[in-house]
Amino acid sequence: MKAVCVSNFNYYDRRIKYMQAYLESKDYEVHYITGDYDTMNRQMYTLTLPRVIQLPLIQYKKNISFERIYSHYHFAKAMYEQLLKLKPDVIYAMVPPNFVSYFIRKYKKKYPKTIILFDVFDMWPETYPLPTKPLLRLPFKLWQHLRTKSLNYADAVLSECQMFEHHLKSLQSHQRIHTLYPCQLSSHHHIDYTEKDNKWSVCYLGSINNIIDIEHIYRLLGEMAKIKPVHLHIIGNGEKIEEFIQKMQTICVAVRHHGNVYCDEEKQHIFNQCAFGINVLKSSVFIGLTLKTIDYLKGGLPLLNTVQGDTKHMVETHQIGINVCQLDTLANTLSSLTPENIMTMKKQSRYVFEQYFSEDNYMKQLDMLLTQMGVQL
Repeated sequence: MKAVCVSNFNYYDRRIKYMQAYLESKDYEVHYITGDYDTMNRQMYTLTLPRVIQLPLIQYKKNISFERIYSHYHFAKAMYEQLLKLKPDVIYAMVPPNFVSYFIRKYKKKYPKTIILFDVFDMWPETYPLPTKPLLRLPFKLWQHLRTKSLNYADAVLSECQMFEHHLKSLQSHQRIHTLYPCQLSSHHHIDYTEKDNKWSVCYLGSINNIIDIEHIYRLLGEMAKIKPVHLHIIGNGEKIEEFIQKMQTICVAVRHHGNVYCDEEKQHIFNQCAFGINVLKSSVFIGLTLKTIDYLKGGLPLLNTVQGDTKHMVETHQIGINVCQLDTLANTLSSLTPENIMTMKKQSRYVFEQYFSEDNYMKQLDMLLTQMGVQL
């Protein structure tokens, strides 16, 4: 039996490799179709994985551009041609790009016995702040419809969070949509925290781009600075990194930019110096869970959070940080915290990671959800 996994953005380590392991446990020969260009770091890459097919991607610089749309279309069409050659029994595809779902829908019509699994890991265009004028919103609505209609042809649809699941079900009566949280390998690195020099040490992890709320982060750190000085650690880069650093330097006593950090041990060393991880996006962004959230929790770092849906609920239910959409009462909340309170939240954060986002939980949930949706592999 043959299966194909598809990811335009090469999310192999984030999602694909776990699905591949699951399919291989069911005796499938798994092929992987992806691109050859890292859109985050703007550079070419080559994979050495077995049975991988890297399709040449048309490069683009802006996330909202005709070049990006055409690049996605070009990849999806080339993917379709590869599927016609491979003739798989199972196709697992990460969406977006929405064109991927369109061409797999086309393949399903041609080969209706093929089992189709869509994994919606982002909501485009919903995640992007939409224009206010109805006419300008029309292309985004058409883009959304392209994905939504295609999902009806799937045997099962997995969503990255419950917020996405509820939204997709509101757009159509497709009942085979269930949440399967992303996972990572468990961490065995020690969690620690010692307050130094009577300062707040906080971390921002991830890309500095157009969906994070720089102004809200600035005001958030300003409220913290009313209690004691703030030392900000930044792990990551992005198109707005210079603007971000310059603005935060006006409110923080120190800003340290670590750049991209891929070593878990090095990342844990930074997390252990910090009391909180900043998880702040613009209120217009439609998302219930970020990958940086999972990174923070894996590292035992409580959240300063504005992300709605699943993340907001977890913060409230499991005491793994503070929801900071409203900053009026933040100073009072923070001033009552002791280092012991923070250490308790750190341990609870790691516990929540193991309960929801570990590889073991992923495999158990995947097996259960496919059974519930009547999919037999």
